[in-house]
Amino acid sequence: MLQLTEIPYAVADWPEARGLHRAVVQVEAPAEAVCLHLPWRRRDHDPERKRILVTDAADREIANLVVFRMNRESADIVFQADAAGEYYVYYLPHEVQTGYGWYEKDYLPPIAAADLAWLKRVGAPGLTLPPAKVLRFEARSEFDRFDPMEVVATAAEMQTLLAAHHEPYLLFPEDRQYPIRMRDDLPLCWIQRGPSSEFTGKACRNEYYAFQIGVYASGGLVEEITMDFGDLRSSDAVIPADAMTCFNLGGVDWLGRPFTKSVSVPQGNVQALWCGIDIPEGAHPGRYEGMLTIRPKNAPATAVTVSIEVTGEVLADRGDSEPWRHSRLRWLNSTLGDDDEVVEPFTPLEVAGRTVRCLNRAVTFGENALPESITSNGTELLAAPMCFTVNAVGVQAHEPRLIKQAPGVVEWETDGQSGPLSVRCQAHMECDGHLDFTITVRAEERTEVRDIRLDIPLRRETATYLVGGGRKGGIRPAEHTWRWSSTAGSDGFIGGEPYYDSFWIGDADAGLQCELRGADYCGPMANLYWRLGQLQPPACWHNGGNGRVTFTEEGETVQVRASSGPRTPRAGEELTFEFALLVTPCKPLDPPKHFNERYFHSSEPVEHAIQAGANIINVHHAGPMNPYINYPFLANEKLSAYVSEAHKKGVKVKIYYTVRELTNRITEVWALRSLGHEILAPGPGGGYPWLRQHFGDDYTSAWYDHMDGDVSNAVVNSGASRWYNYYLEGLAWLLKNIEIDGLYLDDVSYDRHIIKRMRKIMNRLRPGCLIDLHSCEPFSRGPANQYLEFFPFIDSLWFGEFFDYNAAPDYWLTEIAGIPYGLMGDMLQDGGNRWRGMVYGMTARYPHGEQADPRPMWKVWDDFGIDKAEMRGYWHPTCPVHPDREEVKATAYVREGKTLIALASWAPEPVTVRLHIDWQALGLQPTSLTAPEVANFQPAASFEPDEAILVESGKGWVFEVG
Repeated sequence: MLQLTEIPYAVADWPEARGLHRAVVQVEAPAEAVCLHLPWRRRDHDPERKRILVTDAADREIANLVVFRMNRESADIVFQADAAGEYYVYYLPHEVQTGYGWYEKDYLPPIAAADLAWLKRVGAPGLTLPPAKVLRFEARSEFDRFDPMEVVATAAEMQTLLAAHHEPYLLFPEDRQYPIRMRDDLPLCWIQRGPSSEFTGKACRNEYYAFQIGVYASGGLVEEITMDFGDLRSSDAVIPADAMTCFNLGGVDWLGRPFTKSVSVPQGNVQALWCGIDIPEGAHPGRYEGMLTIRPKNAPATAVTVSIEVTGEVLADRGDSEPWRHSRLRWLNSTLGDDDEVVEPFTPLEVAGRTVRCLNRAVTFGENALPESITSNGTELLAAPMCFTVNAVGVQAHEPRLIKQAPGVVEWETDGQSGPLSVRCQAHMECDGHLDFTITVRAEERTEVRDIRLDIPLRRETATYLVGGGRKGGIRPAEHTWRWSSTAGSDGFIGGEPYYDSFWIGDADAGLQCELRGADYCGPMANLYWRLGQLQPPACWHNGGNGRVTFTEEGETVQVRASSGPRTPRAGEELTFEFALLVTPCKPLDPPKHFNERYFHSSEPVEHAIQAGANIINVHHAGPMNPYINYPFLANEKLSAYVSEAHKKGVKVKIYYTVRELTNRITEVWALRSLGHEILAPGPGGGYPWLRQHFGDDYTSAWYDHMDGDVSNAVVNSGASRWYNYYLEGLAWLLKNIEIDGLYLDDVSYDRHIIKRMRKIMNRLRPGCLIDLHSCEPFSRGPANQYLEFFPFIDSLWFGEFFDYNAAPDYWLTEIAGIPYGLMGDMLQDGGNRWRGMVYGMTARYPHGEQADPRPMWKVWDDFGIDKAEMRGYWHPTCPVHPDREEVKATAYVREGKTLIALASWAPEPVTVRLHIDWQALGLQPTSLTAPEVANFQPAASFEPDEAILVESGKGWVFEVG
């Protein structure tokens, strides 16, 4: 119990419906009415819209209650007290919402329930009522409590403070155990303590020590704060100034680039400046003293004395295992995994002249530094060299210069001219087949330009399918035009105008993705940030709505043309056109690996997974081992024990851990709030009352979980930020300390640079780790295309939530299965379609309902030995099985001496089909087709090779021959 005022603060337990806060009051004797003065010192600015409940010790609600006065500082209440003893005043009650999703309820509104006769009696003139006494203020949990940093100072106390201090700003150094929470109020404890220019703390050796300096703008706007650090000195040792930093004023971004931030404090506001000191392991114990200096642009500098007592204790992990220390804030500036080394399974880039080879692919650069040849699996994609043109005239370029060559990266650049425009092209290729291009166009004089465009001429025979560019995946139309989206959807996940910035075009053996970059956000979750109003299209390509991409057939060429339209650049004006290419398949398809990975998507006991035949467990959030979304650091003992047990039984464990949103339970939440919108997105607020009570405003509420009363409500992240660095360090910590076997990703917002760093970290710390990616179709708007840059670094897909399993086979192949990109996957929505799934080597995951139970098909796989077979799908020219109806597709799993045939129908009605089988290609003599009995799939049956087979609509068969 903390004694902050004459009224103590404490924690107790009561039903959630009463709210998260209450006052405990004492009534000395029964009375028809007692008066209560309640000095609650509330943060919220609208207490009058929230109900006040009073109950007696038996939890009976008191109906006769009236509030005579109420504001943020205090309230005067009269209520009936039929017995002496303790009463409870709940002043923030809310509606309870069980389950998960989005919190859609609110505080209980005030009601007039008191008896009118009672009101008349207690309001009689001159009546004196006996007082009730406030014994203590209580929060429902430690996590809910307001004290000490959210107990607000009164207006009178603020006036006294300001009368005594006339400086333009006041400093309040603060320990890490009490994060600064309020931006527009001062806590009472600061009033009691007063401003200071001294900070004293205690640290261990090898600890990353965090502390805060609160800046209160008492006299006006405090502009553009900077901070200088001096050495910390003891009698015989020094901690140098470069061992200290202020996270609010700069750091290292997610791309490894140092940056600084401008921080100003509006009048009447508080800004927390979080600082860190890297205490060496070899530091001599003792007291270290020095100075840091805060320098606003428009006010005098203030020196703060920093005194740190370094103890003899050595922390093995810098303090990271104890979140309260905030040592992990240094993770924000991490560069872990940010290097030019090769990522397995890719091989070092080979450079020969202007040709660069990577795994199964090669790119030859022309004089303009753009590709003139792209091959994948020996197949040429381009019908002619790619070209960047101004007014349909190519750029006259010099010989490209190789400016960087490392095992995982090669960079080229060249300069050229197009009339009065100078053009520089910089090309960057990595070992996974991803290429980035930056073309800078500078006008030497004012120039009227009809169009600046990128031409990608593709061979028609390889441009079979199109995904993205305003279309769902499927057969490429002969003509298609896509223009940039200009309005955001207004109806959430499933409506409005989608935002596209990329497309993939190709076939199962060779394809090319192109992304037109340059927007402020180019990650896969564009739909989310577009809806939040945080995304604008890339200015140069969009060009005020003039930009477009066209796909046209010109004989044996499919001409893809990204046009930006007319413009008139001024003399000296520079235009930067960015785009990226990815050559597919990203890596060789590995069906045997896929067929041996059996997923158990549950947090049930390990033995249940083994009994089901699974060997990989995905631990979701909102369970006992990983309770809080995207912050798996608060139940480590349970998670570690579970992982250890699974490993002893030969089962891998992966966990849900992403960055799109963050639980409010995160230890560093107040430090992140102090960074403005760098990490946490702005927004209208709302959500579960905890967020409203503690955050107040300026956030976007997200995922809500009510886990038996243990509530978590996430907030949305701002997109690309230093939180990515923290996330990667967190991954490394989990790999080393919990020994997880990888991650289950659920619609993430970072880009390929981060997923590449993740893969390097996993490969280096725990080889054999797995990453599988789940996506919701309306949430990602074509995830196969949006996430394609992830595919080189992940192992499998679970694209199924809200996916249309009644769609055509070309949609299955390009949007769900992942096969053209070098990946395989599983089904989700309503269990998928088991028959069609088998054509692509897919089942549902377990457990997912009786009709979707994958175990019967897993048994078929094992009995046949499918992991030793070669998968030859209908999309491949070597497929040896051809149904005589176009609506029926077949895939053969071929191994020596026998073959498994998967057959599925997309016809709207039952059809009969005959199979044309290339027995010679199978190495077999014609024989009967044997259908084994498979529960909830097919009865046992046998057919002659040329016999007509009845296939029900939307169903199919699995046959074994040989």
